[in-house]
Amino acid sequence: MSTGSSLVDLLARWVRQTPSACAVRAGDTQLSYRELDRRANAVAHQLVAEGVHIGQKVGLCGHRGVEAVVAMVAILKAGAAYVPLDAAYPTARLAMMAEDTELSCVVEIGDTRFPLTQVRTVAMAQEEAGTAPALARPLTGADLAYVMFTSGSTGRPKAVGAPHRAVSRLVLNTNYVSINQDDTLLHHSSLSFDASTFELWGALLNGACLVIATPHMLFSPNELHQLLRRESVTVGFVTTAVFHQLAAERPGVFGDMHTLIVGGEVVSPALVRSVLADHPPRRLLNAYGPTENTAFSTTYLMNDLPEDAETVPIGFPIASTTCHVLRHDGSRADVGERGELAVGGDGLAVGYINDSALTAEKFVPDPFGSGRLYRTGDVCSVRPDGCIEFHGRFDTQVKLHGHRIELAEVESELRALPGITDVVVTKQQTPTDAQLVAYVVAASDREPPPAATLRSLLSDRLPRYAVPAVYRLVDRFPMTPQGKVDRSALAAPQPDRSVEVVGDTLLDQVRSVWLRTLRARGLTPVIEPDSTLFDVGGTSFDVLSIHDELATRFEAAELTPLDLFTYPTLRGYSEYLTGLLGGESR
Repeated sequence: MSTGSSLVDLLARWVRQTPSACAVRAGDTQLSYRELDRRANAVAHQLVAEGVHIGQKVGLCGHRGVEAVVAMVAILKAGAAYVPLDAAYPTARLAMMAEDTELSCVVEIGDTRFPLTQVRTVAMAQEEAGTAPALARPLTGADLAYVMFTSGSTGRPKAVGAPHRAVSRLVLNTNYVSINQDDTLLHHSSLSFDASTFELWGALLNGACLVIATPHMLFSPNELHQLLRRESVTVGFVTTAVFHQLAAERPGVFGDMHTLIVGGEVVSPALVRSVLADHPPRRLLNAYGPTENTAFSTTYLMNDLPEDAETVPIGFPIASTTCHVLRHDGSRADVGERGELAVGGDGLAVGYINDSALTAEKFVPDPFGSGRLYRTGDVCSVRPDGCIEFHGRFDTQVKLHGHRIELAEVESELRALPGITDVVVTKQQTPTDAQLVAYVVAASDREPPPAATLRSLLSDRLPRYAVPAVYRLVDRFPMTPQGKVDRSALAAPQPDRSVEVVGDTLLDQVRSVWLRTLRARGLTPVIEPDSTLFDVGGTSFDVLSIHDELATRFEAAELTPLDLFTYPTLRGYSEYLTGLLGGESR
């Protein structure tokens, strides 16, 4: 089928051909293609009854899971486009997202509640209502399928709208991956991350089974390995940060898969080699692509990485995608010459929703063809064989754990806080991870807020992944000869492995383990009893390390990494551990 068809029509093919086959599974919950279709039809009728019209945008609020897949398909069946929303985002950011997309309503999944009272919400029906017929919606590949947000340099997130054909081009008739009805795909990405389109629709448009991972599995190599083997997962995507963590701890975890795709940031050749040397997947791909071109634009087969390679290329365009490296005047750069990468083809977004000026600036006519190109802002070059190398950014945009972040947005929010004159935010690499570091110049007449306060204030303005983990006070910034801030000259924070423990209560002992783990990454947090690990700069990658040390120290085999998500504060986790140990403090 061509990219002229809607996702609804393409999915219907498998409902007809393999109605009893597994469509989606999470633990003991499973839906066949027939059951998914019936559930989605029922919810689609519910949305229409709530007043949803063709072409509108409907929010999708909740965590990934079987119900989220049903809601996503139902929104499309109703003729609308789905807009993933994270209830944990600051309310001001959610309000901007709702305003920019002119949401018709928000579907709440499970017990998740959307916090904005001014937006109408719909509690999704939990059971299929009889055999409600599919709605007759005249959708095509050109209609809007979803809207996802990226960080904006003005401080306002940008709403990227992708048509149905952009998604089908990603997973059908491709030249980088082969998926069929015998495959099982892993789904672990957030619905707000465009890589989820590959996971979800890669399965549903190819008659495969989608297996959903729980939040903590990707940070526990043993549990992930068990899931991959138990479910016979054959195809999956992980962010570069997750890949690095797992490659450093258990490089053979992906060995039973036929295709593993890695993307989001620059990949370490050394960690790629460690995976290739220890039971690698049959195909290990490095993927590159902006949200504006629907998840992936290029891929590179890393199984062929030369032994002496110092970098990993982003590779070659995937099918139905064009790539050009351009000079400032718009002409094509020569082989080996650096320029701006521009991408085009069927994967292009329709543009930025309700922002025609920015759309016209970033989406330009293709001088070498009849379509459009998106100017990525990425500095690239082309090898003689056509392979594309990535060299960095023209601006200050970075990717962290798969999320695209405009450092200018973070800096703008920091400058607005009292006691701060100026700030520079950088992304700095650790051996297996990366973090945002804020360098702050304080006002001369007052003390700047402590790091814990800055982090707390920013958490009310920015999503958690965009809040810097480390804060450094400086008198002034180093400058380049051109008078710009020399970001490369800013000193990276040095790891501080010393931990002073005051007191001998179990809470103090747990705090010391948190501190040791965070300080090993260069963080110097103040951890209060009601602080969560994530409030003080921790990431999910720290969860496994903390769990392993505490389980060993207290000989608590019942302790699991998930406990740090269930009891996220220092006080709550310590009280849970106390109960687990029978009230003892060892």
